Amino acid sequence: MRPSVRRLSLALGMLTMLVGPAFGQGLSASIPAPYRITPNITYLTASNFEAKLDVYARSDVTTPQPTLIWIHGGGWILGNKETSTFSLLPYLEMGWNVVNVEYRLAKVSLAPAAVEDCLCALRWVIRNAMRYGFDTSKLVVSGGSAGAHLALTTAMVPASAGLDRQCPGTEELKVAAVVDWYGITDVNDLLDGPNMKAYAVEWMGSMSNRDEIAKRVSPLTYVRRGLPPIISIQGDADPTVPYQHSVRLQEALKKVSVDGELITIPGGKHGGFTRAENQRAYAAIKAFLARHGLTPSTPQAPQAPQSLAPSAPSGVVNDACPPPLQVPPELAEIRNSPNRDALMAAPPPAVVAFNQEQDRRARNDWGNLCRYRADNAARVAAKAPAPLAVFMGDSITENWARIGADFFAANGYVGRGISGQVTGQNLLRFQQDVIALHPKVVHIMIGTNDVAGNAGPTTYENIQSNIVAMVQMARANKIAVVLATIPPAADFPWRRGMEPAPKIITMNEWIRDYAKREDVVLVDYHRALANAQNGFRAEWSGDGVHPNAEGYKIMNPLAEAAMKAALKNNR
Repeated sequence: MRPSVRRLSLALGMLTMLVGPAFGQGLSASIPAPYRITPNITYLTASNFEAKLDVYARSDVTTPQPTLIWIHGGGWILGNKETSTFSLLPYLEMGWNVVNVEYRLAKVSLAPAAVEDCLCALRWVIRNAMRYGFDTSKLVVSGGSAGAHLALTTAMVPASAGLDRQCPGTEELKVAAVVDWYGITDVNDLLDGPNMKAYAVEWMGSMSNRDEIAKRVSPLTYVRRGLPPIISIQGDADPTVPYQHSVRLQEALKKVSVDGELITIPGGKHGGFTRAENQRAYAAIKAFLARHGLTPSTPQAPQAPQSLAPSAPSGVVNDACPPPLQVPPELAEIRNSPNRDALMAAPPPAVVAFNQEQDRRARNDWGNLCRYRADNAARVAAKAPAPLAVFMGDSITENWARIGADFFAANGYVGRGISGQVTGQNLLRFQQDVIALHPKVVHIMIGTNDVAGNAGPTTYENIQSNIVAMVQMARANKIAVVLATIPPAADFPWRRGMEPAPKIITMNEWIRDYAKREDVVLVDYHRALANAQNGFRAEWSGDGVHPNAEGYKIMNPLAEAAMKAALKNNR
């Protein structure tokens, strides 16, 4: 067995068995999509060297998928593609195709050979797109250190530079984005002076025109309009590649209006970042790629042949609801953490399992009627007195009943909020979770997740119709209504870039007008909690959407006053 094949076999075995170490890279606990792996494909022969790559292609889809081209580091003098296996895991977890590339090191051929090889690898990907399911409009190139340098040159070097002339074919070399992990952007800077690095000197060798070659292979040489977006990640204490290389690149991109982003790891060295630092970086990468439309198809669960597939119950069934789903303590910690975004980008196994079970239950019980069914039945069986008020809503209400348990108990309030729900799901539960409990008042605060699109696209009219239906159902059953405005939010941690603030304002204008027209008691949490930009005041929310304990303390007296007004009006 060739050494490279042996290394790859070991790496692939580790990939399938040791998911845990990938958490350091910012991964969740599973790779949901199945892959067809084709190792050691020769994409170029040069200098008596066969340059090879490995392909990880989705096997559960029939349409072309976004594809990451990963280039290993090692200062152009060391390394091989097999050592990069764990660097591929975040993209496999996200459902990307991946191509893992090796190239000629300095001991085989000096600069610019590595740059030429990686351009040829890109040409190979483009030429073989149909065979492996690569979406050539969504190719992203990435790497670390020297690999990031080669990723940058692969994306930035124009055809006029002549560095792709040995590559078979004539296809245009073009990528959609670059993910640059502490890459070299100015090779000349590393050849002499205070930033001189032995690895760069070795890559250039004793060529008389090394300064010219160094400039020719430096990404900063090729900054111009029309380049793909580039995100850079680097520690500001990097001893191997000067941090200013990333700073200079991003400043140069900005001057020519190329979309770029620099994620600085304070005190970070040359990689070796902490779990939290990697999670933050991958959260930023995912958001950056999503902003540019670079997301794969949702992984599909493998399907059994129809004749062998187990028959699932359908239609009307009498199956009991499953036991209540317990929120893992790790999720509660994440929700209350100021680093919520980064932590949710790579949740621990308990949270992954919780989310997967939630998704499974949602498919069988869209309204989550099972959530409170047992508690409702227990209240009836115990002949418990009717609650003064039922609070219907989403996670803001759910958290309120949990964080403010004493407040709820002291006032005879019952919480019936469910995280992630939209108005349609609240409406579906309204008979069971409100009317059947015979409260004197129902507190309705819902709409955040409609604005976020949790259940897909919707309209203001749909949201409003669902709210009207709940109000009318309550009144028909002689239950007084307290209607709340949607709390403020400038962004959603789980769905960045939607700019919800003006949409929430539009909905709240309607809620205020509807409450006035229909003589419904209004409680205006938005005005009480919003900052000058119509986002959530930072001291009252950890994530800009959900109130913290101090935020709920602001809401408590407003709710009590609204309850009194509703009871008075309902006499």
